Amino acid sequence: VQIIAVEARWEEGEMAAISVIVIDIPTMKKAQDALRTNEWDFHIMFSSHQSVMLLIEPGTGKIIDANRAAERFFGKSIPELCSLSLDEVNSLPPEELLRKRKKAAQGEVTVFQYQHRLSGGESRIAEVHLSQVTLEGRVILFSIIHDVTDREAEEERPDEARHGNTVLHDGAKRRHVATDNSG
Repeated sequence: VQIIAVEARWEEGEMAAISVIVIDIPTMKKAQDALRTNEWDFHIMFSSHQSVMLLIEPGTGKIIDANRAAERFFGKSIPELCSLSLDEVNSLPPEELLRKRKKAAQGEVTVFQYQHRLSGGESRIAEVHLSQVTLEGRVILFSIIHDVTDREAEEERPDEARHGNTVLHDGAKRRHVATDNSG
């Protein structure tokens, strides 16, 4: 146990109060150990998770860390990703990215879609979930990225084409739909 006493005096020099703080060192140590364990568990989950994940510095947009799935998605190594900022892998204007980072840093969960630039010049449509986390005592942004390129392309196709149907027009204001044997 650690005890700290602090005197508070009036301007005239009279003692106004004494504050005593009692710190239970074993309890504080257990809490610190639990926090370290939780952060280690998070790091293990983060690095091995199949979803693309980035940790981002809110003010600058600098990528602080990336997981192995991000390596595969972006076609860059983790050290290469950590040398970049979001502006360098994202097609949104920098001011729009900053606005989204600020919202997330204020505790708002932000979900949005945009084009990600990958290694080799390829672009993919990404759905990004951006939220605030505290790690090692500092506030950072946690980004989970889902590649939705194929889903978006599928949704842009006409309804009949998505279901393998062929639409025939006979020139009148009617539509005929021919389907295959599966309906």
